[in-house]
Amino acid sequence: MSPGIEGVTSSPLAVFRIAFLALAEEGIDASRESLHAPGARDYSFGYAGVSKHQIALRTGVVPSTVRETLKRFAAAGLAWPLGDEVTDTVLEGRMYRNAGKKQGYRQYGEPDWAWVHRELKRKHVTLTILWDEYIAQHPDGYRYSRWCDLYRGWEGKLSVTMRQSHAGGEKLFVDYAGDRVEVFDRLTGEARPAGIFVAVMGASSCTYAEATWRQGLADWIGAHTRAFEAMPASHRRYAGWTIERIRRDTAAIGPSTAALCALILEERSHPEQGFRACLGIVRLVKAFGQERVDAAAARALEIGARTYGSVKSILDNNLDRQAAPKRAEDSLAIQHRNIRGSRYYH
Repeated sequence: MSPGIEGVTSSPLAVFRIAFLALAEEGIDASRESLHAPGARDYSFGYAGVSKHQIALRTGVVPSTVRETLKRFAAAGLAWPLGDEVTDTVLEGRMYRNAGKKQGYRQYGEPDWAWVHRELKRKHVTLTILWDEYIAQHPDGYRYSRWCDLYRGWEGKLSVTMRQSHAGGEKLFVDYAGDRVEVFDRLTGEARPAGIFVAVMGASSCTYAEATWRQGLADWIGAHTRAFEAMPASHRRYAGWTIERIRRDTAAIGPSTAALCALILEERSHPEQGFRACLGIVRLVKAFGQERVDAAAARALEIGARTYGSVKSILDNNLDRQAAPKRAEDSLAIQHRNIRGSRYYH
């Protein structure tokens, strides 16, 4: 190996210079060759019998580094010989200006995803339509699949829950849903558009839906009426009851009944789920009277029984008329040499 090659580092930036020195040793005038001249192979595959493998051996780098370096040289629009002004720093800037950048990265601001999200809530608006508008304004922007991926990623960071509490029978949400649908006559096959009326109970999410030919006032009122007529018997039974009414009626029975029913409502994930138990306790007054029901509620509170069945069992077995069993904390303190007593901690 000639002195000109010895001591030269085998970094990618040095490969191109060393490669031509290697060619010079073979007596080849590389400056007369063109990287893209007809009949000449691209230099990444060697000139005049000097292959990329031979160049790699002479420079001490792997063939893939030789291939990549020469490819970058050609892509940068450089030509041999390099002028004196082309230092290693300049050469690096020309050949590796895009190194380390993520493929597909574009130098422009992100789309307004909040606006996209709002637009999607409008009738008939789709991601395809919004992307068509976007790409018309930004011809070099994101392709459709990437644009959708970015939106889904942004959307995934939004909160998807908004808890709302509704008392049973308090609210009924109603509206005509979406576009009209075609209803076909099974005899003639004639298609006729109809609107879909939807009613949803706020507490139970019980849903009623029907089709109406028109959406006039008469249709609107009629759909409401039929929605209430279609309510299951188990729902109609509690239709006139609210939490406020239950609190008022249980307080009229007595403080223990009011406290017990308040706990029953609070311990349910939805207060309306406790309606049945509370109404059952209220109706026990007809058979047992207010005084006994309140005493039974007090007994239920003492033993931690917070169900209608427990109160009914206490009344049926006349436990409300018996003295409650003495609790352990009301008994005399146990005296024992291994029990330290309260003074030990002061």
